[in-house]
Amino acid sequence: MNVPPELSDAPEYDYSNDDYRGNMDCFSDWAKQFASCIAPKPSKTIDLGDINGNVESRKYMGWKSNSIASVGDISGGVGRMAFQGCTNLTSVGDIGGDVGTNAFYDCEKLETVGDISGSVEYNAFHNCTSLTTVGEISGGVRGDVFKGCDKLKTVNGMPLAEFLSSRMRR
Repeated sequence: MNVPPELSDAPEYDYSNDDYRGNMDCFSDWAKQFASCIAPKPSKTIDLGDINGNVESRKYMGWKSNSIASVGDISGGVGRMAFQGCTNLTSVGDIGGDVGTNAFYDCEKLETVGDISGSVEYNAFHNCTSLTTVGEISGGVRGDVFKGCDKLKTVNGMPLAEFLSSRMRR
């Protein structure tokens, strides 16, 4: 994957020793508060275009995230918390694999997501308050995938509640 120069000049945090496996809500609140203290306001937004392969966990989380306005098709899956807190993200194309836990958590301007060829994990779209359209989801869902997405009414051509009950996995 090619990372635009605007996003590549910050040091990456080494998460290799991160053993946190519990409820991610408290971590995301901490991360959001921390990022707001150090995050420069974006001077412009960028479109990432198509991504060939998987998007790593936490790839765009942090100060870099506020610059991203759209993502094209992703040929692989999206790791956990990959786009968490991308407050200017409005659209994502088709996703060719699974969507990890908290992958798009707090992407408040996210309106549309294309087809998802895999499963969708816990809180993947939590608090995406502008989300109105999600394409076909071929896999199962786990947990409160669309919690706080009050504008989203249908998925796979059926009412949201019906879809969730038919695809919920434990």
